[in-house]
Amino acid sequence: MEWAKDIPCKNINIHGYCKYENKGCAFKHDFNMKDNQTPPSSASKLLNAISIKTSKKFNMGSQSFKPLKKKFAVSASKLDNIPVFVPSTIFKPSSSSASTLSRYIPIVGLYAPVTTSATSATAVSAVSAVRPELFFSQPIQYHCYAPAPPPHFEMPIEPYQRNPQSFFLDNNLRESLQKKNEATNQVLPNFGGLPENIHIYHSLVLLDNFNHKVNLKYYGVPSSLYKVYSNYDGNVYALRRLEGFKITDEKSISSIKAWSSLKCANVVKLHEAFTSMAFGDNSLFLVYDFYPLAKTLKETHFGDSTGALPVQINEPLLWNYMVQITNALICIHEMRLAARSLSINKIIVTNQGRIRLSDCGTFDIIKYSRNNNLIDVIQKEDILKFADIILTLAKSSLPAGTWNQENSILIKFLPFSENFKKNLNILYAMAQSEESSLSQLKLFASDISLYAMKTIDYLQNSCDFMESQLSKEVENGRLFRLVTKLGFINERPEFDHDPSWSESGDRYPIKLFRDYLFHQVDSSGRPVLDLSHVLTCLNKLDTGIEEKILLVAPNEQNCIIISYKELKDCIESAFHDLSRYSN
Repeated sequence: MEWAKDIPCKNINIHGYCKYENKGCAFKHDFNMKDNQTPPSSASKLLNAISIKTSKKFNMGSQSFKPLKKKFAVSASKLDNIPVFVPSTIFKPSSSSASTLSRYIPIVGLYAPVTTSATSATAVSAVSAVRPELFFSQPIQYHCYAPAPPPHFEMPIEPYQRNPQSFFLDNNLRESLQKKNEATNQVLPNFGGLPENIHIYHSLVLLDNFNHKVNLKYYGVPSSLYKVYSNYDGNVYALRRLEGFKITDEKSISSIKAWSSLKCANVVKLHEAFTSMAFGDNSLFLVYDFYPLAKTLKETHFGDSTGALPVQINEPLLWNYMVQITNALICIHEMRLAARSLSINKIIVTNQGRIRLSDCGTFDIIKYSRNNNLIDVIQKEDILKFADIILTLAKSSLPAGTWNQENSILIKFLPFSENFKKNLNILYAMAQSEESSLSQLKLFASDISLYAMKTIDYLQNSCDFMESQLSKEVENGRLFRLVTKLGFINERPEFDHDPSWSESGDRYPIKLFRDYLFHQVDSSGRPVLDLSHVLTCLNKLDTGIEEKILLVAPNEQNCIIISYKELKDCIESAFHDLSRYSN
């Protein structure tokens, strides 16, 4: 092996080192060989020839250089006789234009490091002067999955057969979850002068840009809603801001503790309330759970700014809403609280048929009273608003010209069952009764228990569907881990001269299986992209069944018949050896 001592080892060029340097590798392992390399004599002659041919015309080092001073001597003498330019008129700018020209206004202000605090308005203005760089989000690659084909292209299969769609989540469910994740993670550039931090929250995104007039009428003060991220737990929350609101009684915040302890599936949880000067004024902030892509009842059933078609209202849907609002009011009234925010603008639809009461606890601070006896009166108002919501939704099935009539007349002409009309009249009667609202709500819940059972049945079927879809995603990284092992093992340069990876070695079937898995071609030589084939083979390999397959070399000169179990043992052995070498 004397002939190899002057040949540089290719492992150093590829990996930067050779792990066989002290284990018998006969090639040269000098790390400074690149610095010590000198071109051969033939190359130096060629470089010198090139340098001579590429010499410039005005080369001071060349022997043939002659100054061309005399060529421009005559022209230089004529330049001294050229008269000086004198303008005919002198322009005097006005004071306004002169002041404008002498003043430079940069588009983006200079950035100076500042300390953001909740009580400093100057810090907010300094931070907002810096415009963040725009990053446009790319549309989600829905085509990376296996969408269901159109009905006229769908092939009939046997009961024991499976199509690619059966291996993945339902298309509608997956797309809905992806849109919600995209809405949750969306961050917009700060062009509106929003503060970077409020208390422990950051990255504000305005959610109700078009509802300022509605919120002003509803709360009595200007209000806005933001999506924020928490520095404490990293979760996303909805932040309600009441602009310029001053708390006159510190005990008004005490009700927030009761609201934060309320756990109800039909009420948006309130976490905390605080005041801050982050916007330059004394504002009140309330933090709620965030539900992406949620719409109010008004937007869902009466249209919104996006132009989406409103959802048609029918009697089963109204019974569903009635059951859920009854459950929410019972949970609230049991804690001696009142919802107060019952309105089609404040009840949100988070999923199909799932509603939640939002903005609860806001009026407990805005309209705080130390008179504990008023809670019974306010709870009665909750029942009255509850009846008005159901009637508002139900009367949309009537002609719009009849909506201004009395409630009793509207209920009489509703195109629904008599049982529905009777229970709607009971709600209005409960609001006028002197009995406690909690006992009346529980009695009303027993009256509509049949429809509550239907709602529970619907929810249980929905849970079964979600669990079946979730079971498809359990251990969904199993095949990815298997493909990763194949990627680690195949095409490693240090195994090029390993006898076990040769055509007669015990690791050679791994190469052939990779081609069998991903490099299939048809009779015309065109590539075959069959996802079902890949999934089926990987599942059989992961299980290690005794089924045998025929692996053919690319040159079609060699073929091997091997079982999935033997192939799995071969891959595990190769990966074990690779792991041992890495350690």
